Amino acid sequence: MTKLKDISDNILDYTDLLEELGGRYSFESRLGRGVYQRLTRGKYMRTRYWSQLTEEEQYLARIIGLADTLPGAIFSHQTAALIHGLPTKSVPEHVHLYIAHRVRSQGLKVHHGRLHMPTDTTVFLPGIRVTSLKRTLEDLASAHDNKPGMWVKL
Repeated sequence: MTKLKDISDNILDYTDLLEELGGRYSFESRLGRGVYQRLTRGKYMRTRYWSQLTEEEQYLARIIGLADTLPGAIFSHQTAALIHGLPTKSVPEHVHLYIAHRVRSQGLKVHHGRLHMPTDTTVFLPGIRVTSLKRTLEDLASAHDNKPGMWVKL
């Protein structure tokens, strides 16, 4: 698997792209031709690099982009399991996270709880806040959208 750092180094910020390409028209022209892949609001990746990533690595790229745009987010549940490197049945359909404020975005599954402050149930990876391994396993065991304990492949 491509390292998180390598993926992170290939994520491009919208404002940086505008400056590099000389404006919005030039960027949108390239976006329309498929030169760039949108990860989340304001975060892009060159399609040539994106297409070389596995489905899991593409999911991780999206997480890294979201971590930058949602600094208070703590990734949880199936998303945290993937970040921790647990063997999983498949790449999650949604990005799971805890966040203190209301967020609306396609593909996000926001869990509510008192986990928006750093605690012993939160660990910090480079640029990413994620539930601890213990908390991740507890979340997966009590998830309502899956049968308890059935998400992680044993």
